[in-house]
Amino acid sequence: MAPPHARRWLWLRPRALFDHPQLGPLLSQLSRDAGERALLAEAERVGVDVRTIDRALQVEHGGASVSLAAGPFDARRIIDLHWDRMLPPQRRGEAGPGIARIEGMLGGQAVALATDAACGLLARSERDPRLVDRLIDDRRMGPRPDPPELIRWHLEGAPAEVESPDSAALTASLRWTELRADAAVDGLRVTVVLAGALPPNTPARMTRLLTTMAASPMGLAVGADDWMRPTDEAWSQEGDQWRGAFLIPWRGLRALVSLARGTVEAPGRREL
Repeated sequence: MAPPHARRWLWLRPRALFDHPQLGPLLSQLSRDAGERALLAEAERVGVDVRTIDRALQVEHGGASVSLAAGPFDARRIIDLHWDRMLPPQRRGEAGPGIARIEGMLGGQAVALATDAACGLLARSERDPRLVDRLIDDRRMGPRPDPPELIRWHLEGAPAEVESPDSAALTASLRWTELRADAAVDGLRVTVVLAGALPPNTPARMTRLLTTMAASPMGLAVGADDWMRPTDEAWSQEGDQWRGAFLIPWRGLRALVSLARGTVEAPGRREL
């Protein structure tokens, strides 16, 4: 999992997302034409096709970032491709038995890369090469369970997008926020988790926020006012955590993808 004190991290199961009968075609729509060519070109350039990654973790740590991926990698090819593109000062060696490690300048910033061929792991850090070593050291401390969801996004504190004078009482008390998403039969089930000394009227505040989002221009464009109907009863409390579960139907996700591509397919909505 994420290193201690990481402010923001994102967990994904890319292969499962692309292989899903509903999510896969939607993701493919987003990457059609130039996007598809870009994915293939990037795979040729760095040795990894993101669609083949089983599990991935992206972490922001201070002003730096570090990522960890697991999958059927050609570790030697990945190391060689990155090494050929790096500029001095460069270092190449091993971070442990069977763990190849390189670092150097790439794109104007310090980058470190480590691969464990036996475990099919790839770690990369930007702006702070030491983060790769910390990630490897943390892994040696013993296995930790992966999140069960397809997607989990974690943020220490509150998202800047929801901070406002009206929500100050809520956001000031938040220790961390998470969004968790997994596929269901009829859509994408999203769970919002808020942790902290939150006021008793947290469900009502969140219901108002989601209702406002559904009635926004973007929400109306994708038909969210039809399928996003949050209620206070959708929230439950466990200790210092409030959890709200919501369903985004497949038609809602299709409309969001269409919006991202420049058209809207939601019934009754005008094309953008």
